[in-house]
Amino acid sequence: MPVARRIAVALMAMATLAATACFPGAGGHSRDGVITVWTVLVLPNELEQMQSVLDDFTAGTGIETELVAIDPGDMPTAVTNAAAAGDLPDVLFHTVDLTQGWAADGILDAGAAEDVIASLGRETFNPAALDLVRSEGRTAAVPSDGWGQLIFYREDLFEEAGLEPPTDFDAIEEAARTLHGGDTVGLLAGTSTSTPYTQQTFEHIALANGCELVDSEGRVDFHTPRCVEAIDRYTTWMTEYSAGGQQDELSTRATYLSGRAAMMIWSPHLFDELYGLSTEIAPSCPECADDPGWLADNTGFVQRVSGPGGDPVQFGQTLNLGITPHGDVEEAQEFVGHLLSDGYPGLLEVAAEGQFPMRPGTGEAPEEFIGSWKEAEVGDTAETSTIGAMIGEDGVSAISDGALNFERWAVAGDQGPLVQALYGEFVVSQALQHVMQGTMTPDEAARQVQERAEELSAD
Repeated sequence: MPVARRIAVALMAMATLAATACFPGAGGHSRDGVITVWTVLVLPNELEQMQSVLDDFTAGTGIETELVAIDPGDMPTAVTNAAAAGDLPDVLFHTVDLTQGWAADGILDAGAAEDVIASLGRETFNPAALDLVRSEGRTAAVPSDGWGQLIFYREDLFEEAGLEPPTDFDAIEEAARTLHGGDTVGLLAGTSTSTPYTQQTFEHIALANGCELVDSEGRVDFHTPRCVEAIDRYTTWMTEYSAGGQQDELSTRATYLSGRAAMMIWSPHLFDELYGLSTEIAPSCPECADDPGWLADNTGFVQRVSGPGGDPVQFGQTLNLGITPHGDVEEAQEFVGHLLSDGYPGLLEVAAEGQFPMRPGTGEAPEEFIGSWKEAEVGDTAETSTIGAMIGEDGVSAISDGALNFERWAVAGDQGPLVQALYGEFVVSQALQHVMQGTMTPDEAARQVQERAEELSAD
């Protein structure tokens, strides 16, 4: 089997992925004429589509490729071990929270990334996405695609109650209070202390209130009135108007798709399930038995939210292509350039519902790749759809607008490793849980996060 056709991944055995992370030589290459790509996209259908894009590159250039899937939770350890063994892959397709730490450790070649961006046209990239991958004044990786946190809401329930869309804290709280009760949950978001989902949903709300993790000098600055208010609001919503217990991305999704929630903070990866295009889970609301599209037809979404202390912003998670310095750098640059030009439409179909292009177009056609994204097929059932058909032009415009305002705690201030450490220890999630259990006040919770963040920042 040609190297370009090999996918070095055990689809049904995550233990094999862990072994790849621990043993030198399991997918890493250095100057061997093969472009090795490690990706955090690990589902079978995602890998099949991504491999197709790699095959096209090989067919056009003669440069062979090898694709290695690493579970997102295993990626940091895998890269650390590979770096220690001198066996890094050529390209790392990774989430933005990893970029700055890897750049600081010499794992990423910022110069190689900047050359690719310059060759494609820096002005053709989303400036917010470029800011998120800056490290010590340089662009450490090439932004590919991403998603922004959304508030999904039941338009029919809002209309019946005469409620405004949930675009700010007061509107969210009024809707949650008004619609919570009986068989309906007011607002679903993360409360689990063992998954990143809770910190992601809270960070969306915190950013909306101007609650930042660090100040403009890069110093931890979380014990502030804006952060205390964000904690107070979030924990009040979760204790008074939510489902109770340890809520994660799977439990909240199931509740919303059952038709028993008025609002939910979730990613656009919900779209395929909401429209009945996923074999994993489908809408199960009572009305959906006769009309499978009923819930989708009655669901709207808000991409940017504001609190009393902040401006409308959106939590953003981007995927980026990092080039390592010890492999086939020039061929890796050619490969990355291909992925974000001729190969881009295919790449945006790997998991299209959550892959809004961070390079919207070219100099000659500024929205070319947004057009490609709109036409990208979504779904792994017998019936598929396209992004544009599902959410329409207004939905596409809303998501495009939100992407220009992607924000993350500390990442744009060269403190990405601190955010990664906080996520890894579930520091924020545990503090929120203490408030919800009544063992801490919001002020005490903010102080606890502040103190632990200071300790991690000093390490």
